[in-house]
Amino acid sequence: MNHSWMLWFNRKKFLSVNLLTEFKKKDLFMAKKAFCQSCGMPIADDSYKGTQANGEFSTDYCIYCYMQGRFVQPELTFDEMVEIGRKGLDNNSMPKMQKWLFKKLYPIQLKGLKRWKN
Repeated sequence: MNHSWMLWFNRKKFLSVNLLTEFKKKDLFMAKKAFCQSCGMPIADDSYKGTQANGEFSTDYCIYCYMQGRFVQPELTFDEMVEIGRKGLDNNSMPKMQKWLFKKLYPIQLKGLKRWKN
């Protein structure tokens, strides 16, 4: 059984977390749609895509993280990105247990994204 939950946070961004009955690391956060490789937001269509310096859409980053070929917040650290996501969750009206779970899983998702891989 596969459950997918969406939650909204900071600037209408959202995090999709798939809870699988059999946890496979590669499947846990990888869905068939594109995700921003900085914040993890699903990129549903071109209106959510960031832009390259030449004006073309970025295939990797959302409009909130990447514009005109540069990160919107180039000095942003991994820990700061985690805090942005967690603060957004604090403002969400979901049940406390769900909120706790998403706060715990968010850093795991971020670690797998291009911007944060080291």
